[in-house]
Amino acid sequence: MFVEKPLARPVKLPDETRLVVLISVDFEGHWDFGYHTDTLPDYYDFYEHHFDGRRGIWRLLEVLAKHQVNATFFTCGAALEEHREACQEIEKAGYEIAGHSYRHEYFYRITAEQEETAFQQMVAAFQDFYGKELIGFRTCHPEPPRTLDTVVRHGLRYDSSLRDDDLPYILQREEDGRYLVEIARGANGDAAMMGTPLATEWGSGKYGIPSDVASHWEAEFHRCYQEGANKIEVFSLCLHSYISGRPSRAKALDSFLAYTRQFPGVWYATYAEIADLWLKAI
Repeated sequence: MFVEKPLARPVKLPDETRLVVLISVDFEGHWDFGYHTDTLPDYYDFYEHHFDGRRGIWRLLEVLAKHQVNATFFTCGAALEEHREACQEIEKAGYEIAGHSYRHEYFYRITAEQEETAFQQMVAAFQDFYGKELIGFRTCHPEPPRTLDTVVRHGLRYDSSLRDDDLPYILQREEDGRYLVEIARGANGDAAMMGTPLATEWGSGKYGIPSDVASHWEAEFHRCYQEGANKIEVFSLCLHSYISGRPSRAKALDSFLAYTRQFPGVWYATYAEIADLWLKAI
């Protein structure tokens, strides 16, 4: 059982920071395949997701490097094992790498035992590849309450799965007093959910007009920047490389980042940096 813990002192951001921008990339490889349906596999979706590691992730790396912004890559363990060159490039560029399950499991559809196995496989894949411990995690779908326990039990410092706030907050496990930073993410900053309304929210983002998506981001960013004049404010942007790595979407991201670069006091932070600042305030 977790309870929210109030901060004991104000969070101290780097000097002259007016707005924190969190850019994340969900790097799934083709492992999103098969978890959206309980019926027959969708092989159209299967091969579309192969674009993720073959080309999409590389195009996003090019755009991020062009604008010299930081980002956090939430990466499936199986994608790490199959796209080693791309994952080495992510680390070489200095980006944070966090966990995104092993094979993009939807934990609310599987048992606690299966969830634990997926976590063990994910943690082992990162340890074997990078030689260091994971500190952050994001589920592939809003998680069941038990998953926060799994995150803490595996020693991670932050979770980014919930969608209930603009700002990070501290959770404390009642059983042992251990802390976890929840860096919630909203649908408004998730590129996979923006586009022509279809039967499911997950497919709609693929068919939206890229310029409309960028315009939405700009409006969200601008309001957050205004509010940041008087209080801490965080703008989060979630990208999926199999969607945002397409040429037109990458161009929209390019334009949006150029727009944000015009504003002073914008700090492009990693999720780990934000988690550390909030933990220092308890």
